Amino acid sequence: MAENEDMSNSSSNSSNSSSREDMHFFEGVEKLLEIWFEPNPSNKGADLRKIPRPMWEALLKTVRCEIISFTRNEQIDAYVLR
Repeated sequence: MAENEDMSNSSSNSSNSSSREDMHFFEGVEKLLEIWFEPNPSNKGADLRKIPRPMWEALLKTVRCEIISFTRNEQIDAYVLR
């Protein structure tokens, strides 16, 4: 979240704005949701991107939240929640 705040605050800086024009960010009312994971030495191939969407939906349902938008690229998966 701080990274997005830094990006929006620096967008007025002409040297930074041109390099960030092609980036897409979600904006809106923000709330913090923290999910903590522990390393599992027996699962060397662990990757949060491998968690199936139904598992995310079940987890989010416990805090009365749902996925309303999703996008993915080579580096990140981004979710907009409501």
